[in-house]
Amino acid sequence: MDAFRQDLRQAARLLVKHPGFTAVAVMSLALGIGANTAIFSLVNALLLRPMPVARPSEIVSVFTSDFSGPIYGVSSYPDYLDFRRVDALSGLVAWAPTPVAISQDGQSQRVFAETVSALRAE
Repeated sequence: MDAFRQDLRQAARLLVKHPGFTAVAVMSLALGIGANTAIFSLVNALLLRPMPVARPSEIVSVFTSDFSGPIYGVSSYPDYLDFRRVDALSGLVAWAPTPVAISQDGQSQRVFAETVSALRAE
């Protein structure tokens, strides 16, 4: 234990003697710890934490397409009405991104909102 205390005192003396090195070392540690914390928080929120729904394994996306368009084409409202008749698709909702303008104090800003249908009653 004595050797550890001596090593600790010597390290403290060297850090006080070279403040530039100390500042760079502390800043490097702070940036590394901060970056790791930020990345873990993002991964935890998006990938590790379970979804806040009752049965997340039953969530699906429904797309329509034909041979001339993209694979994941946009469904029309009449298609949505047809899909609502299928019992296997309970809780079906339709949504579409919509550009809107928000004004406050004479300043207007364009943002994207989502137009969402009502949840089908069970």
